[in-house]
Parts: sequence; C-alpha cells; structure tokens
Amino acid sequence: MLIVVGGIKGGSGKSTLAVNLAVARAVRRRVLLCDGDDQQSTSDWYAERKTRYPDRSPNLDFMEVTGKSARDVLLGVSDRYDTIIVDVGGRDTQTQRAVLSIADLLLLPLQPRSVDIWTLRKVSVLISEIVTINPDLKCKGFVNKAFPNSIDNDDTMTAISEVHNIQLIPIKVGDRKCFSNSFGVGLTIPEIKPRADKAIEELQQLYVNLFH
Repeated sequence: MLIVVGGIKGGSGKSTLAVNLAVARAVRRRVLLCDGDDQQSTSDWYAERKTRYPDRSPNLDFMEVTGKSARDVLLGVSDRYDTIIVDVGGRDTQTQRAVLSIADLLLLPLQPRSVDIWTLRKVSVLISEIVTINPDLKCKGFVNKAFPNSIDNDDTMTAISEVHNIQLIPIKVGDRKCFSNSFGVGLTIPEIKPRADKAIEELQQLYVNLFH
C-alpha cells in the first residue's frame, strides 16, 4: 500500500502524521518512509531518530524522493515493503503528482481554518486529473490540529464531506504540543513521556481507518 500524505496547503501537520503512521505500521510490517518535500522536515526527524535511538523501528527504512523520478524509484522498491508512506509537503508539486500517479491513497489533513477549506476545490481538481492515469487512487480527508470545543472543526468536516471525490474520515486529531515536542527529538506520540493518552487515542483511530 502506498500512501501519500499531501495536499496543497502547508502547515497542516503532514510530516508529523507521516512519521507517526510509519512507526506504528513498522511494528509488524516492513515500511518505507519517504520525504518528498523540499523543506525536508521528515528527513531531519529520521536523522534525529537514528542518532538518538539507532535500535528503534528496525522494520522502518527511509529515503528521499523528488521530481518525476520519484515514480520510478518507488516502483523499483515497492515489492520490498508492505507499506510506503510519502510526505510530499504542502504544494502542488511535480513530486506529489509523480507519486500520486502510482499511489493507493492520498491522505489529506486539513486545519479547521478558512484558508485550508478553500483549498478543497483545488485538491478535488488535482485528484480528478490524477485518476485519469491512476483510476484506483482514493482520497481521505480529516481534521488535523483541531481546536478544542470549536464549531470550526465541524464546519471543516462538513466541507470535506461535500467534496465528491474526497472521503471524510470522521475523526479529529487535536492541536497538541506533544506533536511538535516528540517530532523534534525523533520520536512519535506513543514513545514520549509523560504519556499523551488523548493524542495516542486519536492517532489509533486514524490508523485503524487506514489499515483495517
């Protein structure tokens, strides 16, 4: 399964989600995590993890991919992995389009803000273009960095549900400091102390939706 964590709006937490999903999946599966974003946040996270915790996640491999060649590179290694997760950043890039041309799923995190909601139409157009060459591509969207007890979360979920080629994942992942704290030291949410039980629960709900 090849999952692209993408979209065309930055700041929605794609890199953090990509690494958390990859590490969780690598507990029992062979996983390749890829950084296809020029900002290379996922690359920095992986380097930090290998330096601090070299023995963690032995089933997790990593590589950087970029441009049109990303498609052929991933096709060349796809038979080695159960799951490939690619963080492509928050723009409509050549890399994102190349990977989407062979992907099973585009995972679309959206912040509960107008500027994120406004991108839905453009993402829908992008998906419509890609499915002409990859008709099996699916897209799932959900609210990430959700506000506590805010109607904006529900408004964003409604907006996602109204886009014909984006399936709503009916969960909300909250905007919590533990995400940035764990990412900065090469860890994931279940690995940090003290335990962030609510964040763990939300990520587990997302994981189950994607893999079960």
